[in-house]
Amino acid sequence: MIGQWISDALATTGIRARPLSDDEVHRVIGLIAGRYTGPAHEGHRLWEALRGDTARRRSDGWSLICDYPEPSPILLFQDGDEFGAYAFSSPEDLRTVLAESPGFEFYVTNQGAGFVLCHNHHDFTVGVGECSRWLSALGEE
Repeated sequence: MIGQWISDALATTGIRARPLSDDEVHRVIGLIAGRYTGPAHEGHRLWEALRGDTARRRSDGWSLICDYPEPSPILLFQDGDEFGAYAFSSPEDLRTVLAESPGFEFYVTNQGAGFVLCHNHHDFTVGVGECSRWLSALGEE
């Protein structure tokens, strides 16, 4: 379902994003689990298992995440028990696609998983890793 929403938004906007292969997705999830969650995330939403996270309640967090200075963001999403991902060429392209999509829980990271930012269904923006200081500077709504 979420994968189809993203696909539809890409088609509508004309933005090009590269879908990650299953192997690439598993590699990125493995990096995230090893650095920020451990195996405890299995069977749960990833953001619920993040250790040492920073969180801010922001209904506009889905858009603010795109202000984080990552030139080539990776959008991760969970459809049931499976993760999918797209690599974007800019944060603005990501923001445009998210704006064109129905709201859904998602994660943004990079190839090395140096950070993870999440906008969840409670309107919290949650982050770990290199983005923590940036996220801490955001105020609450």
